[in-house]
Amino acid sequence: MATKRGEDLESDAIAKVRGELGRPLNATIRAFNLISEVVQLGPPGGKLSNPTKLRLLLLQRIATDLRCCTILAERGYGVQAAASASSVFEGWVTLSAIRDEKAAIKWASHQREDVSFGQIKKLTTAAVESMVDDAKDVERLAGQHYDHYRQLCMAKHLNPIVERNRGFIRKGKQIEFVHGPDLSKQGLWHILFAIHSSARFAMMGLWTFISAEGPPLTDEMMSEMSLVNSELEATGPDRKG
Repeated sequence: MATKRGEDLESDAIAKVRGELGRPLNATIRAFNLISEVVQLGPPGGKLSNPTKLRLLLLQRIATDLRCCTILAERGYGVQAAASASSVFEGWVTLSAIRDEKAAIKWASHQREDVSFGQIKKLTTAAVESMVDDAKDVERLAGQHYDHYRQLCMAKHLNPIVERNRGFIRKGKQIEFVHGPDLSKQGLWHILFAIHSSARFAMMGLWTFISAEGPPLTDEMMSEMSLVNSELEATGPDRKG
């Protein structure tokens, strides 16, 4: 029996993913398009401050990582897409940390290769603090978001909980290893989890940018932002898998 080439398997995967996960996939694509519009629009005014330049740079990175996640997911690579989605989360909490000139200079002056700009758990708490009105909700929401991020990182760091149940099928007492896209029930869950997570955190990054910069959004952009968020609320996965 002839085996299919990887690119042929991916073509088949695109058709299946679009058929089974078309609605959340479309919401993710719309999120990317909306963020791209805002990046090109930029904030009002002439000369850009250092924090504004950095926020635009980070929002552009968020949009690019979101697109990469979508491309991987659409081709059936849910685990790899989840790893990419973790970078979207990191983009959001880092963007939120750039609140003034001092923070922008600290980011631009960062020279260490062995550590990131900030600890993600602390950045997450700070990002949530800037978004909620009731301080009592900060710890709970920050914990939920960080747990979500850690679940994405399980894919990035090859956690055995993820790895030991993928990449093969059982045929009686035999195990057959498979390559290419994973379109099993678990594989489709990984795909949905990845695209939903990446779009959700990308939209939070967009909200953070808009709150800080106040770009001249059109009514159509504001409407699309609301519609995309509604779609994400309606199409999220059960995170228990």
